[in-house]
Amino acid sequence: MGWLSLTFRSFAGAARRFGSQRESLRRSLTFKASESGPDSIEASKGTPVNELTGALGYSYYVINRKLDENKAALPAIFIKHPSGADQSAAVDKKRDPLVDGRGSGWFAVIARGPKQYKVTVGDIVYLDRLEGEVSHEVRFPEVLALGSVDWSVIGRPYVPGAEAVATIEEQSLSQKIYIYKKKRRKGYERLLGHRQPYTRVHITEIRWQVPEDNELEPLLFEHVA
Repeated sequence: MGWLSLTFRSFAGAARRFGSQRESLRRSLTFKASESGPDSIEASKGTPVNELTGALGYSYYVINRKLDENKAALPAIFIKHPSGADQSAAVDKKRDPLVDGRGSGWFAVIARGPKQYKVTVGDIVYLDRLEGEVSHEVRFPEVLALGSVDWSVIGRPYVPGAEAVATIEEQSLSQKIYIYKKKRRKGYERLLGHRQPYTRVHITEIRWQVPEDNELEPLLFEHVA
């Protein structure tokens, strides 16, 4: 029974860690920055998020645009970064696409099936097999988030009007892997091989129109409740 008790202790530890993380997230959404430190408050649904986070310099808005009726998406959340919120000193700016100017300094998080990819213009991405010939253009309209040095956009679940454009560079198979099965004293042996089909694409463009100030409305807690 030693292994059973050890398993239960492992699950109990994981549950405690998950509970502490959930409590930290709840407190971060209901704190008010002040000189004396964060104070826990009860925020009503009509409370603007900016009133609680204004001291940090980040401003939260809802993009007031006409949504595509064919997509089940809510208005995206637009976040303005504080002035001087530059890249970390640990980041190599020569290789950082948000600094060196590639793709207008944007990145996008796209969804492809159950997987997500963070891409910028010029990136080479390996995906599960896509339909299309080499040099054909493909589009990824399921953009979960966008960002730059000055702002970020969070989709709910997708960012309306955003898409990433790529060109197919290669249709191929991965290196072969071998699967060996054996049952002792049964005379059973099997050796199988598998090569996963994949598509290599080159990100050429990230399309999205940055909203004007008159298209932004302050984010209320009722929008994220």
